[in-house]
Amino acid sequence: AQAGPPPGGPGGPGGGGNFNPAQLQEMMLQRVQRELGATESEWESLAPLVENVLQLQQATRMGGMGGPGGPRGRGPRGPEALATEIDALRTVLDSDTTTDEQITAALKDLRSTRAAEEQKFLKAREDLRAAVTLRQEAKLVLLGLLD
Repeated sequence: AQAGPPPGGPGGPGGGGNFNPAQLQEMMLQRVQRELGATESEWESLAPLVENVLQLQQATRMGGMGGPGGPRGRGPRGPEALATEIDALRTVLDSDTTTDEQITAALKDLRSTRAAEEQKFLKAREDLRAAVTLRQEAKLVLLGLLD
């Protein structure tokens, strides 16, 4: 007989069998709030800025490919425009009759959209940086949310 998954693993007791992205994000936000030492009233204004950075960071780092499970997996897909351009490039590449010009155009569109998303990410970081104290900024650098 085969042994089941180890305890704490996917599907095991306390494991990731019921992965909940919203719960993970909430835990991340709570950690950031704790690390920053932000009061509830401070956190009301900081939370949306932190959430925005986290979402754009994930999208730009993953290239719009999504989270666990790969490009078409269970994870979030990132900004819709980026996902649309990735799907368009995949569609072009899936055809045996695609021309080089079609591939070039799809690549150009994807690169342009990625560059726009990267600019949104950089702006979100600057907005967050402007809203925190120097000590909080340093902690956000250690957490990888600011550079």
